[in-house]
Amino acid sequence: MHRVVNPWDFPTYLVVTVLATFYSFWRGAARLNMAVFWTTAAVAAALVGASYAAFLPFHQNFGVFFGGIVETPQTTAVGAYLAMFGGPLLILIPFAALQLAPQRLRDWYTGGLKVIVSRPSRLVRFVSLARLLSRKRSAPPLWAFAAVAVVIFFALAGDEPWSARVFQIAAIGLSIAAAIRVRDRPLKFIPLGLLLGGLLLTAVPEWVALEGDIGRLNTVFKTYFQAWFLFGLAAAITLPQVLPQIWRRMDGWLEPAKYGLMIAIIVAIIGPALYPFASTQAKLRLRLHETERTLDGLAYMDGAVIHDQGQEIELKYDKQATDWLLENIQGRPVVLEATVDIYRWGSRVSIITGLPTVLGWDWHEKQQRWAYVHQVDRRRRDVEAAYRTTDGEELATILKRYDVELIYVGALERAYYPPEGIAKFDRLVGDRLVVIYQNPETKIYHVVR
Repeated sequence: MHRVVNPWDFPTYLVVTVLATFYSFWRGAARLNMAVFWTTAAVAAALVGASYAAFLPFHQNFGVFFGGIVETPQTTAVGAYLAMFGGPLLILIPFAALQLAPQRLRDWYTGGLKVIVSRPSRLVRFVSLARLLSRKRSAPPLWAFAAVAVVIFFALAGDEPWSARVFQIAAIGLSIAAAIRVRDRPLKFIPLGLLLGGLLLTAVPEWVALEGDIGRLNTVFKTYFQAWFLFGLAAAITLPQVLPQIWRRMDGWLEPAKYGLMIAIIVAIIGPALYPFASTQAKLRLRLHETERTLDGLAYMDGAVIHDQGQEIELKYDKQATDWLLENIQGRPVVLEATVDIYRWGSRVSIITGLPTVLGWDWHEKQQRWAYVHQVDRRRRDVEAAYRTTDGEELATILKRYDVELIYVGALERAYYPPEGIAKFDRLVGDRLVVIYQNPETKIYHVVR
């Protein structure tokens, strides 16, 4: 199902599912053996086979026009990266670091600081004794602290375009080390695995992009979208664990850092949660027309007015016509309507009603069907010709080519196409067309076969 709705979902959640299965079998067997690998492989094969068979017609007809990768044309500054993922990472990175730290951070660092200040010659003996007395949780390796230091450094200095790469490498190393340390504790290991998955996904567009992408736009969009789920789930599992750890273990001379980190985490949680409430009024001010509170997403059309091609277009007439179509038209007849430049009012009939049209947003159609760009261009030329021509035979040929049953002529069509082309539809009524709906600005014609 994932691959049919969004092909990018399939590999992400297949890997998550297979790794979760592997971890479950490994934990159940209490040791790593070939049976664990073979059982996991069988489950993975069954998942892939079942998902493929369930949507076999789709897979047999699905075409991919771009399948390669290229070097990424740009990279991300860590400041921008943290603006996107800083909330969950502010929970997850400290959690990973705490898994590598001693149970009481003060015991290590306060004691070591005193030795350095008072008797530096005994520092080596102190470290050796500390390791010996904490056999169950040995002191973390120096590279782990180096990774944390790099993460903190780039969190503060993040405008260099390459800085997200270094941040990700350090964070990946930290999460791997922490996951290895707690591999026998599922509630800690699983969120660290999800953290690692999210970091690896967001690292992809820092190095490569999909062939045919607009820069790396869609590569970033697709990988970040999946990473959000992984980071969010990991943070939800981690939050109840990390807050008590921070409170209990960061004491002594680390106490100011403890309070600062706790406040930052609270702000990172509450801040984004306020966005829907704080942004609603600003979003409403961007609407074409103010309405009362309603769940009707089309209510704005009752009073909205747009300006296109130097003409004022009242949307209420389109709303009346599309409401009529929704209430009275059976099946899925093809509708002919205006095709205009992107980010305008074109294709509104098919958008609102769900009925097929000759051509919707032509640039999206070109992007997703690159091998058929010439066909998309031809459709646009045919739509324009259907509205511009005064020749009934030429119109009939175009309508037959796309099996058009309904022709929509509203204020938008009158704004874009010449009056003589629009007038021909009325001349053909009674012969090839029948008016099935009209209001002061809109007519809908049914094509007589």
